[in-house]
Order: sequence, then structure tokens, then C-alpha cells
Amino acid sequence: MSLKAPNFKIFVVILAYNAQKTIKNVIEDIPSEWVDKIVISDDDSTDKTYSVSKTISDVIAIKNKNNLHMGGNQKVVYNYALENNADIVVVLHGDNQYDASKIPEMIKPIINSETDVVIGSRIMGGMALEGGMPRYKYLGNHFLNFIQNTAFKLKLSDYATGYKAYSRRVLTSIPYLK
Repeated sequence: MSLKAPNFKIFVVILAYNAQKTIKNVIEDIPSEWVDKIVISDDDSTDKTYSVSKTISDVIAIKNKNNLHMGGNQKVVYNYALENNADIVVVLHGDNQYDASKIPEMIKPIINSETDVVIGSRIMGGMALEGGMPRYKYLGNHFLNFIQNTAFKLKLSDYATGYKAYSRRVLTSIPYLK
């Protein structure tokens, strides 16, 4: 069990596609005292993401035989985490757009039984552009968020976020394989 949350088995699963240049930086930013396992799922990259991932100590590297795209790759890592008895699963992308050092903030509401899902945001904090998000994606993200917030009567800042934390309970109750 993790040092900071010994009653929980915490997995960080990283969705990677052509991330050979950024994957090590993502791993370095993960607060290891909060995590039991780190799993990188390479979605049949055309670069050396998988071979670089295999060289990182204390990381499990999986390579999909075909490109399963984002949804298929998520199913792979969720299945892996659940089969290995994860209590909390944190999803990150291998492109280093998300601040992995925020993992404790992401999982504490789940640890404290306040919620079963925490959704991160690239937009909150005002650092998306400084963090490398292209301006056209930033503007497109704001436009799509406006449309979705209007349609769903919500106030989310980043519908397309790849930074999420889930409790085992919620992952086993959602039919994500469908």
C-alpha cells in the first residue's frame, strides 16, 4: 500500500501515444509516496514510447497490438487496475499536459469518502497556454465547454480533460466496456 494512504491501493495509469519525449517527465512528477503502481499503456505508438517506458524503474509498461484510440486504451488500463485490486485509479496522459504533482489533491476526496470521481482541469489556474496547450486547442476547448455547459446546465471548465481519479466502486458500477 502507498505510504501516505496505506489503506488504499492506488494506481496511476498513463495513456500514451507517441510520448517518447514526455513520458519520463510525467513519471518524475508523480508523488511516489502516494502511489502503489504506475502503469503506462502505449497505444501502438509509431515512436519509441514503449521501449522508453520499459526502461523506467518501478513502472509496468503495456503495449497494445493495435491502436485502440483513447476509449479502447482506457478500457485496457481500467481492466488492468481492477484485475490487480486497485482501490483508486488516477488517469493521466503521457503528453505531460497535466500536473502529476496534484495527484494527492485528486485522490484525497475519494480517500475521505467525499466522492467517487474527481475531474481535473487544464484550464483552471490559468496555466494551460504556459503549459504548452496550443492556442487553437485552448480557444476550441473554451468554445466547446461553453456549448456543453449551456446544454447540460453545468459549469465544468474542461470536458475533454484526461486527468481523472476514480474509486473502484464507481469503475465496477459503470459498464465502460460497452
